[in-house]
Parts: sequence; C-alpha cells; structure tokens
Amino acid sequence: MKRLMNKLAGSFKLLWTRLRKIVRILYKRARARIDTDRSSRSRFAYLGLSFGTVVVAFLLVLLNMGVFSIAERTLYDKERYENVEILSAEGIADPLSRAMRVEIYRTCTVEGEKRATLPDERSRDDAIEQVYALWEQTLRLYADEKGTLKTGESVDRVLRGSKYTAHLSDFYNEETGAKIAIWGAQAYYNASGGRVYCLSAELDSRTTDVYSITVSLYENITENPSLDDFTPMLTALKESTSIANTAIVTQTGSGTETVLTLSDGSKLYRTTQTGLQTYLTLG
Repeated sequence: MKRLMNKLAGSFKLLWTRLRKIVRILYKRARARIDTDRSSRSRFAYLGLSFGTVVVAFLLVLLNMGVFSIAERTLYDKERYENVEILSAEGIADPLSRAMRVEIYRTCTVEGEKRATLPDERSRDDAIEQVYALWEQTLRLYADEKGTLKTGESVDRVLRGSKYTAHLSDFYNEETGAKIAIWGAQAYYNASGGRVYCLSAELDSRTTDVYSITVSLYENITENPSLDDFTPMLTALKESTSIANTAIVTQTGSGTETVLTLSDGSKLYRTTQTGLQTYLTLG
C-alpha cells in the first residue's frame, strides 16, 4: 500500500508541474494580448476560472480513483473469510432441523463450484475422518469373522491401501434459489483385476449427518443383503440401529429396494444391485 501511495504522489506531482507550466504560458500570452478594455479583462477572467475549475475537477477524479483502488484492495484482496458476530441474533446460526435440511437436499440438484470452508463449517479433515469411519464400518459388515471379504481381500489391507478425497460445494435449486453446502467425500481402493472398491458419501457441512452413501464392492454385494447395511448411516444420524428391523424390503429385477422410516419422519432408502453396489440416501 505504501508503494502505491508513493506512486500516486509522484504522478500527482508530475501532473501538477506540467499544469503550472501550461498555466504560466497561457497567462503570459493572455496578458500580452489583453488591452485596457474592461470587457476583455472580464472575458479572460471567466476563461481562467473555467479552466481552473476543470483542472480541480480532474485532480479530484484522480484522487477518488486512487482512494477507491486502495479500498478495493483492502476489501477483496484476501483469501480468507472474516467472522462477524451479531450479538442480538442468538441462535440465528444454528443448523436447521434435519427434516428441513433433508427437504432442501432433496430439491437442490445443481452443484456449484468447489469452495473453501466458512468458519462455522466442518473442515476437510473432519469430512475425511468421517468417510474413513464409514468405510471401515461398511467393510467389516461385509467381512467374515477373520476380517476377510467374500472376494478374498483382507479388510485391514484394504484400509491400509485406501485413498481419500473430499471437496465442499453448494447445491442449488434453480427455481427457488435455495442452497445447501455438502461435503462430497470418497474412500477408494484399487483391488486386483483392475477393479476399484469405493465408498462415496455426501456429508452435511455443519453436522455429522450423512445424506447418501454409495458402496461399490461387486461380488461382495449379495442377492439378499443384510439390514446391517443401514448401521453406519444410522449411527452417523444418531438413530437407533434397532429401527432397521422395521424396514420394508421390495424385490426388483436387479436386486432390492428398502425403505426405512426414521424417528423424525424422514425416509432412508436403500437400493441394492446384486454383484455391484448398494446406494443409501435420505429423502
């Protein structure tokens, strides 16, 4: 900022010097031509005032441009967010109820650009930590007593070799303008035969709620999936795992569809494609 002010000061000084030279030259020429006639003197006086007014206005415009440039740099040249505390707005920043957030999630289908987190949002490390926990719980549900999957992989080896990603985006409803911030997180493992085992999850940006989980484990996904599939997501939603027993299961051509009603009336849906993947979502 100091360098910018010095540069502006130097520009003003150079401009003022040139203007003074021009004014002196014009003044000498005008004085040489002025006769004793009163009307001539008045005319030149008005011309001088007009010229001076234009010069002053021009200098003020330059000054305003410099001030606005400094203010713009101060306001926008920052790669961070600032906390603003509203003392009279107690509770205004609290998350909406889960039922309301699920409704917004259901209607917001347009994904925006990846962005940085706000001060009251969960960090990327939090999102990755949660997707790791979901991945571990899910793998152990599909493993036998020795911790081995049906396809022969050790759960511990899969966990050690897995990689994790997470990015935060806003999802929009183009008609209503509503939006919801969601962490898109994934755990994946390069299995033998070129296959990729993975768990993709959509996580709330401010709570531990999970909006959806997609698990791709191929042959480990059997024709008659266990209701234990709901356990990781029910745990994240702080629901009793025993309510899985109330699920309604429907057979489909490629697997099953299951509907589970949560304590707040929200629905948890599971779609299972035998030999490929399982998809759970709130709706």
